[in-house]
Amino acid sequence: MNEAAKILELKNVKQQYKVGFGIGKTKTAHCLSDISFAIEEGKTLGLVGESGSGKTTTTRVVLGIEPPTAGEVSYRGKSLSTYGKKQWKSFREEVQAVFQNPLDSFDPRFCVGQILDEPLSINRKLKREERKKKAAELLEMVGLSPEFADRYPHEFSGGQLQRIAIARALALEPKLLVLDEPVSALDVSVRGQILNLLHDLQKDKKISYLYISHDIASVRYLCDSIAIIYFGQIVEYGSTEQIFENPLHPYTQELLRAGVVTKLTDEVEGTVHEVPSVTAPPPGCPFADRCRYCAESCRVKKPVEYTEDGKGHFTLCRGLDPAKWL
Repeated sequence: MNEAAKILELKNVKQQYKVGFGIGKTKTAHCLSDISFAIEEGKTLGLVGESGSGKTTTTRVVLGIEPPTAGEVSYRGKSLSTYGKKQWKSFREEVQAVFQNPLDSFDPRFCVGQILDEPLSINRKLKREERKKKAAELLEMVGLSPEFADRYPHEFSGGQLQRIAIARALALEPKLLVLDEPVSALDVSVRGQILNLLHDLQKDKKISYLYISHDIASVRYLCDSIAIIYFGQIVEYGSTEQIFENPLHPYTQELLRAGVVTKLTDEVEGTVHEVPSVTAPPPGCPFADRCRYCAESCRVKKPVEYTEDGKGHFTLCRGLDPAKWL
């Protein structure tokens, strides 16, 4: 990938936390382990994994909410660790987020017009009438009537609220949107409408997306490339076509069979296998207990090197030749 085309890049990012364990004791929670991926300008990367895989922690690191324990996060080729006050201000304007439940991120005392006006009044030197006009344009951009500006969040449906959240995220004309499960709380029919809106906005505005989801269908529709995350590691990385047409890692194969992912169920025994504890990671592959291709060596040594097919499709596995699994 051309360096100039990367809007965001993570290199060997680790994230660890000290957590309480009894009186006066702590343990280290290993939440991310050597995460690396990049997003091209105007493209969408899907980050896919079940609950507890590290998606939320990755989001916090990408948004600069907390610095990584190790590794580097770069925006437009410059590491966030080198940012000063002015650069952070620019970053906050250019990188916006849309979350799963927009109602939780709105002040219930603010009407929609005030919600859209707030980022403009803080970050743009615009007169009141100019901001009001901009708010109306934002509502129309996401398929809502400007008349909705006088209504309050509790008066809207879930799909309408998500459109308002997208409008607010677009207020400062961002270059990158972090979409954290933006359609998972919506009805199926409404999901399609929001996904089409995001698709059209990207095409029109040339915005880049980091799309975080466990909904395989929406990922396939919206994303250009996909990173599969499990237990804080990227276990497979490639184009959307590569991931869906030739899934290499056994975890990816299970995800695609599950469709919408929360926790995976063993088809034979009918039991749910929990993700290993982040405070006591196994010595070998963290997926070993759930893998139907697991070899004894997989339980002893953790995989650290990716296998690449020469076409940008990477997988992290020490087991059998993936080509023999299919």
